[in-house]
Amino acid sequence: MFVHEFSAFQRCPKGFFNSFSDLVTFTEKVQKNQYTLRQKELADFIERVPHLLMDSCQNQNGVNEKDFKRFDKAFSTLVSCQKQQEGLLETIYLIQTTVQRHFTKLKEGLCPILIKGPGNKQMLISKARLFSPIFQAMLSGGFYEAESHEITLPDLSRTGFDLFGAFLLDKEFSIPVEQISEILVFSHAYVLPKLFLKALSQIVSLLQQNNLQNLPHLKESLLILGNFAGYRQIETIQKSTISSLLEQFQDRASRFFNSLFSDATADNALDSSFKNLNLETQKDPPQNVNEPFFIYFLSQDSDLKNSCAKLLYTLAELYGTGYGVDKDPTEAAYLYKMAANLGLAYGQNAYGMCNEKGIGIAQNYQLAALWYGAAAKRGFARAQFNLGRLTFLGYGVPKDIKKAISFYTLAADQDIAEAQFLLGYFSIYGQHCPKNYALAATLLKKAGDLGHASAYYWLGYLHHKGLGCPQDLDRALQLYQQAADRGYGRAQYAVGQCYEKGEGFLQNSPLALHWYTLAAKSGYPRAQHTLGVCYDEGTLNCHKNALIARELFERAATAGFAPAQYSLGLFYKFGIIGQPDEEEGFSWFTHSAEQGYAPAQNSLGLCYYHGCGCNLSVNEAVACFRKAAEQKNPAAQNNLGLCLLLGQGAQVDFNEAANCFLKAALQKNEEGHHNLSLCHDYGQALSQVEHHARKLLKVAYEHYQLHSHPFYKWCPRR
Repeated sequence: MFVHEFSAFQRCPKGFFNSFSDLVTFTEKVQKNQYTLRQKELADFIERVPHLLMDSCQNQNGVNEKDFKRFDKAFSTLVSCQKQQEGLLETIYLIQTTVQRHFTKLKEGLCPILIKGPGNKQMLISKARLFSPIFQAMLSGGFYEAESHEITLPDLSRTGFDLFGAFLLDKEFSIPVEQISEILVFSHAYVLPKLFLKALSQIVSLLQQNNLQNLPHLKESLLILGNFAGYRQIETIQKSTISSLLEQFQDRASRFFNSLFSDATADNALDSSFKNLNLETQKDPPQNVNEPFFIYFLSQDSDLKNSCAKLLYTLAELYGTGYGVDKDPTEAAYLYKMAANLGLAYGQNAYGMCNEKGIGIAQNYQLAALWYGAAAKRGFARAQFNLGRLTFLGYGVPKDIKKAISFYTLAADQDIAEAQFLLGYFSIYGQHCPKNYALAATLLKKAGDLGHASAYYWLGYLHHKGLGCPQDLDRALQLYQQAADRGYGRAQYAVGQCYEKGEGFLQNSPLALHWYTLAAKSGYPRAQHTLGVCYDEGTLNCHKNALIARELFERAATAGFAPAQYSLGLFYKFGIIGQPDEEEGFSWFTHSAEQGYAPAQNSLGLCYYHGCGCNLSVNEAVACFRKAAEQKNPAAQNNLGLCLLLGQGAQVDFNEAANCFLKAALQKNEEGHHNLSLCHDYGQALSQVEHHARKLLKVAYEHYQLHSHPFYKWCPRR
């Protein structure tokens, strides 16, 4: 049995293996029988492997590749099943050094990476702890670090290297004030947000201490922060090694950090809240005040003041997004306020947003408008747009459309896409400004170039209709497509319509169905309803499926889309799935009719006329028919004509009834045409044949009610 063989090995391990192949075979046996051995026995074996390797390799010429692959698999499986013990990484590293090969089957937590620092300083760290995207890329690409499993950090001092090691091992540590600037630069370069935050938090803590000896180092750190342009590029590592990684990580790293440091400059004058402390003339640190001590020397150095404001804003962003720290909206709002009080324009805008949305503090539109105004006066474009929005809606300030448009214009001139889009949209319809298609096209083009999806859609609409520019269906489709590719549901629907109708190009039903589906998934109610109709009627090469159709109708109806509410009402009224539910159908007809949707008003009238899902009321029916008829709904015109002719819910009016039938007939309504012919045949001498005419019309009407589908076919739903 293997237990006896293992006992023999334990008694005399030296010289037990004649070759590396023997050691591999024995390791495979240990791995297979590990559950029959004690934990201490396994740990002792793993610890002895490096020495056993040295002995076995001396007996033969090195290690062949085939044997090492077996050893890699067996040993990696063995150590992966063991509890992590002190010295295990060193053991694995020593094995790899002895055989001059690297394990490929080890878990990242057991894969040793040698970090080399200044002088002879070095440390072993598991690959899993090197969570920076820079380190991970270096160790997974075709770089020297990936082949050697070594990373050299020549830019760190000895103390900085020790601090980095403590950080990687999750040990408690404090950054000496003289090392803070070094750690800031290092964590910035290697994308280590938690270490970056540690340095920032320590700066804030030191700033609140009344220790003049810290000022030179703190000022150096703050000026470094102020000079950062953000994580736009990762350049401080050797470009020859990292250049190919820039594109890969630029988006990932800069997505968050681009917003942390901007080029906006703070106003040099102290905010009024600080002027109350009389800091401008006071030379000594203020006594008995609650404000942090650093406010004093900020008043002496505008560059330092701006850098500190950026620091506070950075901390607020981290707490606000939960990036590298537990998310804390209250702490974020407090830090935004401090940055705002230091005159930082985008800090004032951020604190205004906290007040507007109630993020971390109570919602207060008046304060939001005040802080937006403070930032807007400093020329901060986003604040100008936000102030325009509040002024447009009358939130926190008196509603003033003219003033709002002026704020939007200021923001649009500084390339705020939302402002450009709104001004362009207003110019299309002449809302709040003169109608100007050419100006609309210019503004929408600018907004689209800045990535505003809706702007591309409306610019496509102008080209589609030939408004302010020559009609160009190909260009319209191209612009719709650009907006659709950005996930804008309305544009996806427009692309689907282009392919369905084939305007300017070949009709393509499968593509139309594809784009309708994408638009429906994007949550666009009109697309959900249209796609539901496709599944209900089996159009656009779509297989009929009433279940999918009803689900799509429900999604659009819940979003308040009137045609979908009408279609859903039809499903319930006629029990297209399950038993009919006239009350539910009546409810959905009512929701749709309240929005002025003519087919629903007509169907609601029929419900009242027949008492379907409600109390019978011919008067209510006539009122509904009349509302729908005024919107030129042919079925409602015909129904209103019948009521007028028969004197149901209204006075008998032959002429008006005939006029209603005529309007319905002109819209190719079959019943209207039939009833109009009856009026023509029997109405010339109504006083003489009134009874006969009314009798015939009543028979025809009752026959129609019995043998046709009065709700479902009278009006198309698209």
